[in-house]
Amino acid sequence: MKKLLFLALFAFTTAAIGYAQASADYYGEGFRIQYPKTWKMEDKNGGQYLKISSEADVALFQVEMAAASGHTAMELLDEWIAKSGYTPAETREKYALAQKDYLMHGAESGAKGLFTIQEGGVALFMEYHVLLFGDNAYFLIATTTQNAAATIQIMEQITSSFELMD
Repeated sequence: MKKLLFLALFAFTTAAIGYAQASADYYGEGFRIQYPKTWKMEDKNGGQYLKISSEADVALFQVEMAAASGHTAMELLDEWIAKSGYTPAETREKYALAQKDYLMHGAESGAKGLFTIQEGGVALFMEYHVLLFGDNAYFLIATTTQNAAATIQIMEQITSSFELMD
């Protein structure tokens, strides 16, 4: 059992080190994010909308900035999902982020939603984060096929690297 745990920790550490060495930094409108160098990055609107996609386009990570307009992170999450045009086939989780989880990004509050949607007969996994800072809301949206565990891990690393800056 100890050997199996050691191997799992070694594999995770190696993957994390490999990710850190092969990542690119992007500085947008009040934020910084890291993503794999081999992924394609498209900046629209001077950092107010960022699209990062994997080499084979099996994963998509988006960052979009919008006015918070006095709404809570949970209200904005609900509005964002409604305007996306997607009807979640399954809502796995939806909740306000704990203080430690939004503070790690430099935000004042946040919300998260995990969903499964059907697109063209394919089940897609979507993870939404809404982070509030000042008058702005930052939407982090990760989309990939449901069975892409390795890609989901990379997308979690991209999400974790998101940092709001003054």
